[in-house]
Amino acid sequence: MKKYTSVFGMIVRHSFFQILTIIIGMVLVEIYLFLNAVNKMLTQKGVCVGTDSDLELFSFTSTEETQEMLLEFQEYPIINLELAVENSHMVWIFLIAMAFVTISCCMTGCHFGSHQGYTLQRLQIKEKQIVCLQAVYNILCYLLLWCVQMIVVYALCSYYKNHAIGTTNQTIVFAFYRNNFLHNLFPMEEWLKWGKLIIGIFGLGILSAIFPYKQRMGKFGIEVILLFAVISIFFSSDMGNYYIDAIVIEFVIGIVIIVCRQLYSREKKLKNESSI
Repeated sequence: MKKYTSVFGMIVRHSFFQILTIIIGMVLVEIYLFLNAVNKMLTQKGVCVGTDSDLELFSFTSTEETQEMLLEFQEYPIINLELAVENSHMVWIFLIAMAFVTISCCMTGCHFGSHQGYTLQRLQIKEKQIVCLQAVYNILCYLLLWCVQMIVVYALCSYYKNHAIGTTNQTIVFAFYRNNFLHNLFPMEEWLKWGKLIIGIFGLGILSAIFPYKQRMGKFGIEVILLFAVISIFFSSDMGNYYIDAIVIEFVIGIVIIVCRQLYSREKKLKNESSI
């Protein structure tokens, strides 16, 4: 048991603070861009109403009726939460942070950049056990990234609700239905998107753990790059787009099974060669 905790501790020490720095950077950038987007919308001359599909900006004229409307809304302008999220480019910041987390997880245990790869090979523990321990750690890192992103989104949505007139908790709920990024981040009752999210996290965690194993064996694990590309491209799929979500789930499961079978076959072959 001690050797497993030693290996797990070595993996954590190598990348945890890197990942923590990435997540903190993501939080700071998202807060700045969101507040900047909201403040720009609050200072606009007009009332912003509707959703992303039917958004309109009504400019006020000098007529008596519109002047009364201006007096009514000038203190607390109505703005659009979905548009604020879109203008803050939150989805791109999240995907960039996820890319850096993936890089950090993949580099842990590789020969280049540190001597950790050589240290892992000298330990009295099987390679597949190292991969399993690293996969568990990587999955926890992706879950941490998702949890922090959810906390930031809720905090920023609450800020929006407190600074815009006519907004309630339902405004935030509707935003999670209308904005593709928010809906895929927390898919509500769409179980297929929940499956895509959870399976994607597990897939990235497993393949990013196999990447350094392949590097130690003198190979390049391009599978994690392909998986990340697919997840990034289809992360913000439209609501109710079950066809795309099902294809992504099948792709993730398929590529993970193929790579794990390759890993198992190689370990079995090495075991047979050593017994001869």
